[in-house]
Amino acid sequence: MKARVLIVDDQERMAEVIATALAAAGNECETARDGVAALKLLDERSFDAMVTDWKMPQMDGLELLRQVKLKLPQLPVIMITAYGSVSSAVAAIA
Repeated sequence: MKARVLIVDDQERMAEVIATALAAAGNECETARDGVAALKLLDERSFDAMVTDWKMPQMDGLELLRQVKLKLPQLPVIMITAYGSVSSAVAAIA
């Protein structure tokens, strides 16, 4: 059975690269350009996992993570960022 993965990134090219890699591994992927669009897709469809960028306009990945965990606490979420630090990693798991 293929896993359904939601990829959230405001940079379309990055979302496509991640989707291509995950699809090559046998997953079904959908993309959203921001947190608001991602929440809408999560309301409309079921996903087995979500990959989200940390830095995005309107709603950053940390706020998206908080909202997703309230609605779908069992959904695995992978956060990616080019601006990582120990403090940001701690904030994501707190």
